[in-house]
Amino acid sequence: MPVGPDKAQRATTNLAGPLVEAFLRLPSPVLGALAGPRPCIDGQRVSAALGFICRASTPIVDAALAKPSTFRRRSIELFAGTMTRVAPAEVRADEIDLVGADLKAMLYTPPHADGDTPLLVYFHGGAYIFGSVAAHDGTCRYLALRANVKLLSIEYPLAPEHPAPAAHDAAVAAWGWTLANRAQLGVGDAQIGVGGDSAGGSLALSLVLRDLAGLARPTCCFALYPVADLRVDEYPSTRSFGKRLLLTEAGVRHIARHNAPGGVTGDEPHVLVDLPIPPDVPPTYLGVAGMDPLRGQGERLGEQLREAGATVHLERFDNVVHGFATMLVVDECKRATDAAARSLRAMLGA
Repeated sequence: MPVGPDKAQRATTNLAGPLVEAFLRLPSPVLGALAGPRPCIDGQRVSAALGFICRASTPIVDAALAKPSTFRRRSIELFAGTMTRVAPAEVRADEIDLVGADLKAMLYTPPHADGDTPLLVYFHGGAYIFGSVAAHDGTCRYLALRANVKLLSIEYPLAPEHPAPAAHDAAVAAWGWTLANRAQLGVGDAQIGVGGDSAGGSLALSLVLRDLAGLARPTCCFALYPVADLRVDEYPSTRSFGKRLLLTEAGVRHIARHNAPGGVTGDEPHVLVDLPIPPDVPPTYLGVAGMDPLRGQGERLGEQLREAGATVHLERFDNVVHGFATMLVVDECKRATDAAARSLRAMLGA
């Protein structure tokens, strides 16, 4: 089965995308009225455009996290395509079979790439519950072009049908396959890093923080608003930003429930804070959203990496919410993604 966007997703993106873009250009007072309450929290406030997107999409995300279904996952996929319509079409996309790893992926290649162009093995977000290569097509195209990297986006198994550690095991298998198939990917001796957003950021981080059974570690790690801990009550940000901002406190608890149905013990591969930091952790970028229930997790992990002597760039983007790299039609989300892409480009020496 193909992993890229199908005809329905392309049609939805092409039809709904321009309407959303035009709608977001309405005067701020009009958008503000449609967005509803936008309280100032911790000195931050979402724009009228982002507030409207949050008001429209938060119930959809909440429902998908509470009771995952094919229909709800598909709705998220179509929504994501519309929100990233501004992604560049000139990036080439080729489907790849990870033979032996029983996984599929999409290889994104920016214009003028050659054998010296770095590669980023990328894991999509979606709380380990939804999301796909197709849903993140726009985000991956955008990052590949802005950071000037080849990007291998991995399709991995989702919970609750495939509970932990299925996603983590798939990430390790994808990494091992990548190291063994550099020639097929056309990267030669170029650097290879790992990255991802949300749950995908957690999977990328697990490849630099946990034992890889003899596999070489990535050159670098690029994680956007990662799910770094399932023990959600330990972080004030869970409550501070837990309502009406796309990812809610209830949604965060659903992530823990589906991925650790027996209760969080701290041994899950999703729990990355408080781990012993390996001495060979590569340079790591952590980009957190200022108005995200998961902000505290990412900041705590960044502090622990820094205290252990690792090279870490922790960057916080205020006035944006969880998932900003999948909402490129919103100006401030696009700016935050641009800044993160510049850091990725510098880290990989692209």
